[in-house]
Amino acid sequence: MKPLKLWLLLSTGMIFLAGCGVSERAPLEVAFRSSISYLDPIRENTVISNSIYCNLYEPLVVRDSNLRITPALAVEWSNPDDRTWLFKLRANVRFHDGTPLRAR
Repeated sequence: MKPLKLWLLLSTGMIFLAGCGVSERAPLEVAFRSSISYLDPIRENTVISNSIYCNLYEPLVVRDSNLRITPALAVEWSNPDDRTWLFKLRANVRFHDGTPLRAR
């Protein structure tokens, strides 16, 4: 099997991949012009931090081009009362190390 070849170009939060010669298991290094103070998206909300967070975390829902809320990690949700939200998560979701996601 040939090694996977990737180019990574970051521009305003968009990622483009093309062939270049990086092995399949090589670490990926990404450079930004600025740094972030936290890896917690609740503590920092800047353009650069959000660009990094979108490569680390997948939200339950996202907004489409018409700003409608659409599924991401959650496939459906309900709001049975004023203080409760129930989310049904997408099947077979795994973390980077292969560990399955289990809602508890």
